[in-house]
Amino acid sequence: MTAFNRGFCNPYGSENPDGQAVMVGGLLNGQNRVATQWTCDRRPEFRGRWRCDNGHLGTAVVELCLEHWREFTGSPLAPMNLRRDVRTCPRCASLAPSPEEQPKVKVRLEPVS
Repeated sequence: MTAFNRGFCNPYGSENPDGQAVMVGGLLNGQNRVATQWTCDRRPEFRGRWRCDNGHLGTAVVELCLEHWREFTGSPLAPMNLRRDVRTCPRCASLAPSPEEQPKVKVRLEPVS
């Protein structure tokens, strides 16, 4: 059985210790903090870390409920209007010299025990 650090699903960072959201599990190294974010009241069932095909790795483990796990991994079991699988690495895109040159680099949510 996996031990979870927080009591609720944390898809957007609302359960982070400092209360600040860190999008995509810190894949941008803290450059993408926001002051407030929507929260989820379900209990986490999965732990994962974001990784892109260029090797960028999220700095934080995200703890997600089944619905958010399916949503962010693009599962066919997620309702089509809720599929938000990440298809572009935000760090790779932020390193591009211009928006027109942003690469489309696949990002996946890898399970973490």
